[in-house]
Amino acid sequence: MSEKKKKPTKEEKKEKVKKEKKERKEKEFEVRGYFVKGEEKQGFSKKIKAFNELLAAEYTLSLFGSKNKLRRSQIFIEEVKEAK
Repeated sequence: MSEKKKKPTKEEKKEKVKKEKKERKEKEFEVRGYFVKGEEKQGFSKKIKAFNELLAAEYTLSLFGSKNKLRRSQIFIEEVKEAK
């Protein structure tokens, strides 16, 4: 006979999600680059908390775009490394 698997309850699902979130830890990354506004180049160095380098770069693009009214094509990321 085959036994049917019992569906997890809402509480069990919530506990599973909490456990997974605890296992994933954010790291701090240092993102360096520059952006172009008009004809000026402005350098930047920013510390960002993220799960990996790609997300740190993505968050930086989003942050600078919204705060400085820049397009992604105006922001150039030269280096993303884990901060010590």
